[in-house]
Amino acid sequence: MITFHTLIPLLPALANLFIFAYIYGQRRKTPVSKAFLLFAFFAFFIGIIHFLLYTPLTPTLETIVKCLITPFFIPLGFLFLNFVFALLGKKPNYLYWFSLALVFGSVILSFFIHPHNDLINLGLEYKGELSFEYILLILFAVEIPGLYALFLCYFFMRKNRGTLFGKQLGLLFIGALLSSFWGIFFVIILPSLFNVPRALHYSSLSILIQIYFIYHAVSKYHLLSANIEQLEQSFSVLFEDIDDAILLLDPRGDVLQANSSACSLFGESKDKITVRLLQERIKGYEFNRQYRNEPFILWKDTTSGHLLLSQTEIATKGRKLGIIMLVRDISEQIKTEQELQKAQNLEALGQLTGGIAHDFNNFLGGITASFSLALMELHDNPEIEEILRQGEKAALDASSLTKQLLAFAKGGMPINESFQIGDIVREACVFAARGSKAKLVFDFPQQELTVKADKGQLTQVFQNLTLNSVQAMPEGGVVRVKIRSRHVQENSVLNLPAGPYVEIMIEDEGEGIPEEFIDKVFEPYFTTKKQACGLGLSMAHSILINHGGSIFVSSESGVGAVFTVYIPEEGMEKQLDQLHKTERATGNERRILVMEDDHVIRNILKKILERFGYKVDAAINGEEALGIYNKRKEGNEQYYVVLADLTIPGGMGGVKLAEELHKIDPDLKIIICSGYAENEEIAQYRKFGFFAAIRKPYSLEKLRAALDSVSE
Repeated sequence: MITFHTLIPLLPALANLFIFAYIYGQRRKTPVSKAFLLFAFFAFFIGIIHFLLYTPLTPTLETIVKCLITPFFIPLGFLFLNFVFALLGKKPNYLYWFSLALVFGSVILSFFIHPHNDLINLGLEYKGELSFEYILLILFAVEIPGLYALFLCYFFMRKNRGTLFGKQLGLLFIGALLSSFWGIFFVIILPSLFNVPRALHYSSLSILIQIYFIYHAVSKYHLLSANIEQLEQSFSVLFEDIDDAILLLDPRGDVLQANSSACSLFGESKDKITVRLLQERIKGYEFNRQYRNEPFILWKDTTSGHLLLSQTEIATKGRKLGIIMLVRDISEQIKTEQELQKAQNLEALGQLTGGIAHDFNNFLGGITASFSLALMELHDNPEIEEILRQGEKAALDASSLTKQLLAFAKGGMPINESFQIGDIVREACVFAARGSKAKLVFDFPQQELTVKADKGQLTQVFQNLTLNSVQAMPEGGVVRVKIRSRHVQENSVLNLPAGPYVEIMIEDEGEGIPEEFIDKVFEPYFTTKKQACGLGLSMAHSILINHGGSIFVSSESGVGAVFTVYIPEEGMEKQLDQLHKTERATGNERRILVMEDDHVIRNILKKILERFGYKVDAAINGEEALGIYNKRKEGNEQYYVVLADLTIPGGMGGVKLAEELHKIDPDLKIIICSGYAENEEIAQYRKFGFFAAIRKPYSLEKLRAALDSVSE
């Protein structure tokens, strides 16, 4: 009769059937899956045969079942070894073939040994002892291949410790080890040595233990369970979403697959991408060569770009299956590197021109001061006075050269003030177009737009842009100048901080800029004109960057060019008119302290201030000026204002002098002077404790205005 003990062998049979169906359902026709399915198939039949063996059967069926159990049971150890070999990707060795021969020999031998005839009484209880031959059969045929499989699992588990594959092998090792111990214990030890009834009923549970650990490896670490459709879908998503162009070609050069990035890069659909097209677009590309991150130039229509190309063949067992090609567009990276190189060149040039500009401005300062003093001394001689004024004007005009050098090389820190941009743009454009055949057309908004910027530097920007447009139309044409307010959004293509900007567009009707020159128009000294130095546009670019803005150019050959300027808008408040007094300043014998290292400027400036009616003390550096100040203070004398040079080679300059003087008198007013127009101390003079700032060379009127502002 069928009892609880009789049903136990059905448990591993059902477990094997479940996992067999699960793995088979994955439809993975790999050597590993096939080897496992073969092992599970035999394990399933072992459970079924055990169940039938312990149930009431006819004598004929009982004989058949008894003959089948050993041939199905003996190969289990080798089939597990075969599964481990497939999982590790190992080729069969002599131990593998020895195990296979052992299994075949044992299966044949099993037909001559009938260990169950006297042991099982219709599955109800155990009788007698196992024969010695049957024990040897199990030990050699089943356990030796199993022990070898255990050794391989343990060795490669240690070798791959911490990896997903190592964890899979660990579970296989534990399951096989426990299964072997269980089988030996219930098949040999308990029945033979301890005469335990019904021990064989539980022997088939060894297979259940092994199947449990295999299932755990499948469910937790995805052993054998990756669905081929899911893998294909994942690969397809990755293949399409990757930014690099990927192409798969067969050995003849036909494109088998190309992702969307490849189609976009080459400007063609997948079915139109051929090796011939690749060779046309990628100069120097050869189909049969292997590449590894090698640079190429991409030509598409009238444009070009930079690529990094990798290409290798796909082969198995010495047979070439195809070629995989990976292409990365690095055009933006190259452009960024060129911009960085350009910025580094400008920075180096700025350091050179900064020193030249300072010395040159000092020379011009001495010249303009001499002209101013001569004009003050001259009486009733209009002809000589006019000559002196022209000389003074020429010297002041010469200072604009240093401003331009600083503007394009390092930019020159702007001295900002609020003003309406429309007036400056109109005046600069009209001045630059004077004497040409070009016609100016202005399109300005009714409401004035206000910016806070350096008026002089922006005037240079719009004069240069207008002059560039006028020169592009030697036979005449229309230059359109348009101003509007524009709010730049976050992460805009303009690459500007979000906020309100004034947009100024200057458009001409010239021949346009050739496409190969578009990216070079803002480089220093780059020009396509015979009588030009190539500084105008680079200077405009540097000035606008220093103002927190930018400039862009677009052009079509034969149509003209459009330069678009962006300057941060201050707001819509009205510009406050600043009224500067122009009448002659009178010192009323107030005392001024002058600190200037150039003896020519120092002496002339002293004489000019004395003509204004001031009492003047002059010092060559900050240390001397501080000593003079302390001496006057001891005599209870006060200074009306201090005029200090910013930089004194080898001595105390204007910033340090201001700190020391303000420790003594926090209310003392100090005017800073410098030929370094780009210095932050000049651009943001109040931040450093100065009352006002004057750039060298300065005119007599600027000096008067600065002195007058002290008493306001």
